Amino acid sequence: MQVMGMRFAAALAVLVVAASVQADVTYFVKDDAHVQSSGAGFDINYVAVKRDENSASIYHRKGYVSYDLAGLADVLAARSGRLLDWQLDMYFVSSGLGSTSSSAMWDFQVYGLTDESLDSWDQTTINYANAPANDATDGNTVDGTKTVSVGTFSGAGYMIGELHSTSANAGFNNFIASDTNDIASFIVVRNTDSTGGNSYAHAFESANAAGTNSGAKLRLAETNNRIGTSGEFESSTGNFTTAGWSNNDTVAKAHDGIVAGSRQAARIDSTVSNALTIGGNADSQDFTVDYYFATADGGGSGNRGLAVNYRFNGDGQINLRVNGDGNIQVYNDQALGGSTGWKLLGDLSGIVQFSEDLAGDAGFDDVGDVLNVHRLKLVMHGSGTATPTYDIYLSDANATTFTAVALGLQYYQYGVPTTLGQTGLEELRFDGGLANADYVIDSVFIAIPEPATFAMFGLAAMTLIRRRR
Repeated sequence: MQVMGMRFAAALAVLVVAASVQADVTYFVKDDAHVQSSGAGFDINYVAVKRDENSASIYHRKGYVSYDLAGLADVLAARSGRLLDWQLDMYFVSSGLGSTSSSAMWDFQVYGLTDESLDSWDQTTINYANAPANDATDGNTVDGTKTVSVGTFSGAGYMIGELHSTSANAGFNNFIASDTNDIASFIVVRNTDSTGGNSYAHAFESANAAGTNSGAKLRLAETNNRIGTSGEFESSTGNFTTAGWSNNDTVAKAHDGIVAGSRQAARIDSTVSNALTIGGNADSQDFTVDYYFATADGGGSGNRGLAVNYRFNGDGQINLRVNGDGNIQVYNDQALGGSTGWKLLGDLSGIVQFSEDLAGDAGFDDVGDVLNVHRLKLVMHGSGTATPTYDIYLSDANATTFTAVALGLQYYQYGVPTTLGQTGLEELRFDGGLANADYVIDSVFIAIPEPATFAMFGLAAMTLIRRRR
């Protein structure tokens, strides 16, 4: 695949978690193991954590896990303007070690390893004596000069079959932000000791467990994304999914990710007369829709590749397309915006570069294909009010920052959203039946109101981008 101006690191081990989270980028395990105070290290199908009731016990267990962060700068740049938080997800399994009552409560803590000279530890050779920043004083102690706490979580009983995560916090975010060697190592301990006959050693799944891409996940979560499912079209095992979307007549097909940090994207099949849709979950006068796209040439000024509808609650929509000349257009049939027809947005003209399926097998993800990726953001102001307007931002090909904007647009189809019942985004619709050529979408993001970082961009960078007058 020929990617003009954009490169993806082949070694970047990332995916998107699709279970009740939003368009999140997740890193797979590099190394994981646990060490026991008897002296041994264990590289098996689970990572055990236990603090025994006796500080001198030989049955303490501490968990270690690390991640390769190569390419992180590109991942963050591709999601600029979105509220991002880091967390660690652990799926708990049976260790078969000891017992506990179902009512017993357990508190855990996760530390980040700040001494980067220790990040080279290996899961096959780690033990209690050489484990990075291990403090043998007790079953939950670490060297505070070489670590920082990045989160806590709690559970009851055996916790088997439960997914537990650290909550979003500045400490975790700062730990990742301070990384300089592209490796993040974590130590997981249990603060609650094994008193009252509760001798159980808890365990979470390791990368050695059965199945693809097992183990704890380091997740970069888009905290303010309203989409409520995977906007990057990836399952927890890295496979293509449209879970949470309505993939009508299977109009969306699997495609390699087109954004740094994404393994999958959705190719909209222009031979299928239907659409990929999702509820906007944005009942607000103001909202933002941000995504990446790559489109083939629809052929001629009256045809289209990318075909998107932003449908308001109740009635009315914004109908946007990239026509065969590579221009962004929106349709108008309402007096508020002037005459009926497709409206050319002059300041967004001449920017879109088409992608080419030179291999002839649908999509732009083969060697020799040409992939040109653009970022498009629509910012709605005052839906459900007397004077609703919107702005459209567009990036150059294979860029993550916006270089042009059309401001204060009032072009609508089927109704102007001026009543209270039309407030907010009811549905986002990527149409195949209206398209004359295939296109690909990735990293779909919806927020209310407009994220502050986007707003700051709009104010600070307005002199740097072309504007509609």
